[in-house]
Amino acid sequence: MDAGKLKTIPVFSTIEPAILADLASIVEEKSFEAGGTVFKEGEEGDAMYAILEGAVKIVKMIDPAKGLSKDLAILGAGDFFGEMSLIDRSPRSASVVAAGPATLVRVSRQAFQDLLEKSAITAANLLFGIIQTVSGRLRQTNAELVTLYETGKTIGEAQQLQDIVSVVFRRLVSSTGAQCGLFVLRNELAGGLEIRDSEGFPAGQSALLKIVEDRGLVGRALRDGAAVLIADVEHDDRISKEDMEGYETPSMMLVPLHAQDRILGVIVFGHREKSRFTPNHLNLCLGVASQTAQAILNARHREEESARSKLHRHYVKF
Repeated sequence: MDAGKLKTIPVFSTIEPAILADLASIVEEKSFEAGGTVFKEGEEGDAMYAILEGAVKIVKMIDPAKGLSKDLAILGAGDFFGEMSLIDRSPRSASVVAAGPATLVRVSRQAFQDLLEKSAITAANLLFGIIQTVSGRLRQTNAELVTLYETGKTIGEAQQLQDIVSVVFRRLVSSTGAQCGLFVLRNELAGGLEIRDSEGFPAGQSALLKIVEDRGLVGRALRDGAAVLIADVEHDDRISKEDMEGYETPSMMLVPLHAQDRILGVIVFGHREKSRFTPNHLNLCLGVASQTAQAILNARHREEESARSKLHRHYVKF
């Protein structure tokens, strides 16, 4: 493959041109369609992969008998995965699936050993770069675990729906560094959508009314039920002019709230700078959204039971 492409990936960017050219000649460039499997959990690890274009999902099987799995992470261009295969032949700890059309670089264990023989210093620098990235991922994972724990604790203590919404929303806005956001829920009794909380959104009243009308990016997220990460809203091929309702910012995340095969609403995050949100931010929001959706259902059931109880007492009194 072209050494220039390889150099665009951060972990390879410091390798000397001559050695990079040699490495480029023995690595493989591989393309995957959306949903294509890069490798499966349990397979023998024999190569590391780096992402040239697109994104992949890291998927862990939870219940093989029922076919239940969980998305652990989303990695984008410049990221790498499967790096432990350069060191040992342990089985893959998770599966990797293309989140959309993706172009990857496959670095086999043999290619790494060849690099080690040609330049031990370069191989050591490559390993050091890998270790730095893995260390950063561990710190990020720790931060996510703390946020998930604190959010779960708060959700468990909160009884009122609005308390759950406000606490979760404010914590996620802070954790992601969002400048603005919306917490939108379906009103299952009256129909339509409700904006239950918001933060610094650069939108006038007319734009907010369009959100309530279930249109634009929010409406699409609610219909499709898929989380969306947007680096540059004006140059994203997935977004048409018809989707633009006036509340968009250059960087956005839209995270639907799923519970019991229903989409209860969507949380929207925005930033006025491009590429401010990362797959790690999206992973965190997805984890919290999963907890929050069930808590919302539980809170609604409590409110319904309370309303029925009050109505019953009213009739008895009458």
